[in-house]
Amino acid sequence: MKQRPEGQAVVEYVLMLFLAILVVAVINGSLNQSVRRLWSIIVQDVVAPRPKCPTTNPIR
Repeated sequence: MKQRPEGQAVVEYVLMLFLAILVVAVINGSLNQSVRRLWSIIVQDVVAPRPKCPTTNPIR
């Protein structure tokens, strides 16, 4: 049986592409959560009716 190195290269390329997309998705998800948490704190401080008074309802 004759082996085709082109097929292995394609499989390796697809696997590496999938791995890169997975890593970017995980990083993007964690950064989105951090940014969302930070903006939530800032918005609650800005929207509070009085300084240093916490809001009654969480802002989303």
